[in-house]
Amino acid sequence: MIETKLFMDSSMKGFEIKINNNLKKIAATSAGSVLVTLTYQHGIDITGSDDESGETFQWTKSDFNIGDIVEIKPKHVLSICDSTVSKKIDREELLTTYNNLKQFLIKEGRLNNENDRNKI
Repeated sequence: MIETKLFMDSSMKGFEIKINNNLKKIAATSAGSVLVTLTYQHGIDITGSDDESGETFQWTKSDFNIGDIVEIKPKHVLSICDSTVSKKIDREELLTTYNNLKQFLIKEGRLNNENDRNKI
């Protein structure tokens, strides 16, 4: 049985995702994004975030094989499947991760230091 959340306001845009005609998920957020990643190594990974609530979602991860048919259809939906993982975004943690990544990329020479912009 698929558990659903019902949104009373109006329909929202989402995606119906099937592999070999088997429904995997209907993924949607009221104000955010849905990311569907397909790779041979890791299969299908459906994640997203909701900008208003500050939450990230992991809807599903599953393998697929060569020859499988993956179908992704945009849909207007009133209800969506619950995510398997939902996490509130910690803005301080996000800022720390951003600053650490930025410093790493500057050290690697892949990103210019903001203070050096006038020297270009």
